Amino acid sequence: MYPITELLSITPLFKGLSQNEVGLFAAACRDRPLPANGVLFNQGDPGGELFMVAEGILEVHKPFIGKVNVLEAGAYLGDISLLDGAPRSATVIALTNSRVISLAQADFDRLCAEHPGIGYRVMRNIAVELVARLLDKEERLADLQARSPNR
Repeated sequence: MYPITELLSITPLFKGLSQNEVGLFAAACRDRPLPANGVLFNQGDPGGELFMVAEGILEVHKPFIGKVNVLEAGAYLGDISLLDGAPRSATVIALTNSRVISLAQADFDRLCAEHPGIGYRVMRNIAVELVARLLDKEERLADLQARSPNR
């Protein structure tokens, strides 16, 4: 079982922050148990909250596609929603008894306003992670196109 501060310390979004700086975010987080088969959120639900998996296994589902990702301890989701507050783009279900840590957009915004240097580093980490995901998706798409029989 990860304590909140330890979980945040290993989450890429908080990379480069001191223990004291991570502690500021940890103090704003909420710990939430999620039973097996419990729904963390449904596609279309209001956003504005980041989640980090502390224990268990979560599955991400998109309509018409099905399972698109499996998340285990140390993974996070909702980083885009943390920034733009947009509705959820997928449904997330716990496969096992799980525990998630959440950080609300209002608390994130407050911390960034009160500690702009820390906020900048976290925002930079979010940008780096989003770019990495985008590049990975581009690579997969190029792979699919290269294998397409219609080429």
